Amino acid sequence: MLSETKKSSEKQSLNEWFNSYVQETKNDTEDIFKAIRSIPPYKFIIQFLVSLLVTIIYTADVDFYQNLIHTLTEQNSISRNLVSTACFTLIQVLCFYLLFRKNIKWFFKKVSWRQIKWAFYFSVVALLITMSIALLITKSSYALDSNPNFENQGIVQVIKLIIGLLGEEILFFSTFFLVLSLCLKKNFKKPMFNLYVSILFSCLIFGLAHLWTYDFNIVQCLIVIGLPSAIKVILYLWSKNLWCTYLQHLMYDFIVFLLVIMYSYS
Repeated sequence: MLSETKKSSEKQSLNEWFNSYVQETKNDTEDIFKAIRSIPPYKFIIQFLVSLLVTIIYTADVDFYQNLIHTLTEQNSISRNLVSTACFTLIQVLCFYLLFRKNIKWFFKKVSWRQIKWAFYFSVVALLITMSIALLITKSSYALDSNPNFENQGIVQVIKLIIGLLGEEILFFSTFFLVLSLCLKKNFKKPMFNLYVSILFSCLIFGLAHLWTYDFNIVQCLIVIGLPSAIKVILYLWSKNLWCTYLQHLMYDFIVFLLVIMYSYS
């Protein structure tokens, strides 16, 4: 009898926690919607276009950009890699700050230990999802390409990851905020539909941005790279902090980086 009472009490506590979590998440999401709706859409359009243009120039190795980097670094390969990545990120960061400096705390906040912990959990979940999808695709005899950035192991590559992933994060959420802003202006009575559409476009753009990295393997870019990135939005809706999603992305890539190193030495 006591055992049944204890189980009933635990079940009730779990239900109360779940209902509280759902309500808290709903309130947080509504707060984000209000914040995004209060910002003029043209700002999100400018940020998205700048991020997209910079990403294409950087990943596609456009000649004039590479020539400029070569001139600045005097043909030093290490400096060239770092300066090229720094430009990719800094241009986006500068544009973001100039456009949203009055609302910067809506996007970037001080990171708590709890957020760091959850960023790690989300990175592990994202990795498991990615590996599962990749396994299913390879079992269908479809070939996947490797990321050349992970093949070049060393401190320079680690620094490039730390710098470059912030630029990738801004590109992803520039897309998310833009689509969400436009959807809320046109169809504000269906908030969850707007959210799903924004996530879909963000994953699409994020995946396509990796086309040059993965030798234009569009299936891999959209499904293996783009689809799992939806988890970023879930983490952002909870934390309301882009530093938290950046840490999740950084931890994810570091885990992959370490796995590649372990595999190469095994």
